[in-house]
Amino acid sequence: MNQLKRLQLILKAKQDPNFFLSEPYFIGDFDPYPVQREVFCDFYNGKFKELDMVAGMGGGKSALGSFFIAYDAMDILVRQDPAKDYGLSSHSLITQFAIARSQDQAADTVFAEVQERMRAPFFMEYRPKIKEYSVTFRKHRDLEIHAGGAVSAGSLMGRNLKTVVFDEITSYDETKSQRGAWQVYTRLRKSTNRFGFDGHVLAISMCWHDNDIIMTLVRRNANDPHTLTRSYTTWEMNPNKPFNSPEMQAELKQDPATFWRDYGIKPHMALETYYPDLTVINFGGRENVFANLQVNFENIEVLDRKEIGVIPVESGHTYILSADPSVNNCRFGLALLHVEGKKVIIDGLFRLVPKEKGKELNPYKVRKLLVAICKTFPVVYFITDQWAYNEAIADIKNLGVRVLFKPLRKEEHDEVKSAFFDKTLELCEYEPILEEFKQMLVLDSKRIGMIRGGYIDTVDALTRGYWAIKEHMMNRPYLPIAVEVI
Repeated sequence: MNQLKRLQLILKAKQDPNFFLSEPYFIGDFDPYPVQREVFCDFYNGKFKELDMVAGMGGGKSALGSFFIAYDAMDILVRQDPAKDYGLSSHSLITQFAIARSQDQAADTVFAEVQERMRAPFFMEYRPKIKEYSVTFRKHRDLEIHAGGAVSAGSLMGRNLKTVVFDEITSYDETKSQRGAWQVYTRLRKSTNRFGFDGHVLAISMCWHDNDIIMTLVRRNANDPHTLTRSYTTWEMNPNKPFNSPEMQAELKQDPATFWRDYGIKPHMALETYYPDLTVINFGGRENVFANLQVNFENIEVLDRKEIGVIPVESGHTYILSADPSVNNCRFGLALLHVEGKKVIIDGLFRLVPKEKGKELNPYKVRKLLVAICKTFPVVYFITDQWAYNEAIADIKNLGVRVLFKPLRKEEHDEVKSAFFDKTLELCEYEPILEEFKQMLVLDSKRIGMIRGGYIDTVDALTRGYWAIKEHMMNRPYLPIAVEVI
């Protein structure tokens, strides 16, 4: 191809996204589905910054994501100094990122499609070096394309990120860890802002429940002038999988609820919340011994431990104190439990929060409070989920209390739920915990999550304590411990 013809093709492709998808010089031997073409052209013709799209399984989401990376890569490669053109330091390295839950998953899905796009004649002219997880160009050193997993998102902070494709973002860990879907999305989206509206964010995914990240993004950004939102079933996207096809009908017959979620983008209420019926929560009418805990916590320097709430030692009960400190140290769930026959009783429930919003809890006060509780009640076990408040843990151990650590899975929450149904778990009065139960979501067969911005600190403390009761007290009951009450 002569240089004039090449320049004409490039100019036309930059002016017309549909031409780019129709020309084998750019796209190779590939014929996009009509909906893929429609979404792609709407995005670039509308000069959007972000695409939030929920689509059914097998609809061609990964291929669509690769088109965006290829089109932006073309725009970079045809420039002599792309970074300078975008207002960055001359010849700064520009990155594009195709991300999935893990790097291997990205390599098998969206990045595999990217590799195919890079074998088109236009890109081959730049002598691409195509590896398992990356593509670089021998004849243009200013661009690199990477496959990656959610766990590696933090490593991209500080890079010049031009394009990021989130493939199946609902499959990322929906937690508040570094790998959580919202953290990954937020961090990488901010990284594209160096390019202004030329930095592109593409979130294309199946749905899981009505409050998952992709459904939330589609709802939240529906009226954002800079975001294109779309929703398509599998049969709307992929003409090779019509609804009435034997394949689709077989899936529908086998598991209707899963079919409509995975192919029909219709998450069901049963998949949204872990406690669809809050009436199963069993409150026994007992007074919450932690009712005045927040007041006492703020005045910890003059705290008389009798004010926490005293259970007579002669009652013969021994207790487990369970805690759930938040990672950012702005909440602290507490639960106090004991056993009566075959029933587990929750005597105290509370969620400590700082007096001033946006502040952290004072670790010294938390330590004093935990020690005071352990001195007031015959506590034999203290259980938490992480090595936090180490000085408090050391003081608790010095009291002769055994310290346990337990991360929670769906399995432990299932046991608590079963106990509610069996009437073998009874809560003291603490109305705020109902809001926490309401925020719990089923992520998959092994994990429980919460709605965006939610918290379940007290529920987790209760659940962790229930596990400790079952594992360490109901099978090996402890004798009452003599506690001096001053």
